Amino acid sequence: KYVILNNAARKLAARFLPGPLTLILPKRDVVPDSLVGGRKTLGIRIPDNKICLMLSQRAGIPFTTTGANTDGGANPYTIDEVVNQLGPHIDDVDLLIDQGPLPRTLPSTLIDLTTSPPSVLRQGIISASDALRALA
Repeated sequence: KYVILNNAARKLAARFLPGPLTLILPKRDVVPDSLVGGRKTLGIRIPDNKICLMLSQRAGIPFTTTGANTDGGANPYTIDEVVNQLGPHIDDVDLLIDQGPLPRTLPSTLIDLTTSPPSVLRQGIISASDALRALA
């Protein structure tokens, strides 16, 4: 409904989602340009997080989020780190959920499926080789 799924996206989603994988796909016209900064793509992710999954299921719709770190900033793992990084921008936040300190893990792996061959933009918990092997 929101992105154009291709075979590569279906394979990766079946193998790794929910989980630490973000897929960049062509967006459909229903997605407002203001949401994607004028880009023609949208990153989708289904995190393996009980609270996120419950919120999405209860709402019956997907929701958009942004990372809690500032550009080039370190990944925050506590609510205090989030508040400190956002500084005066904390007033722009609609909802902040404190799950306690988070495990210090790598970020999600980010794969651009709008290119041929697909491009790993950021290697995270899922290795580039594991992700690309799933496409074979």
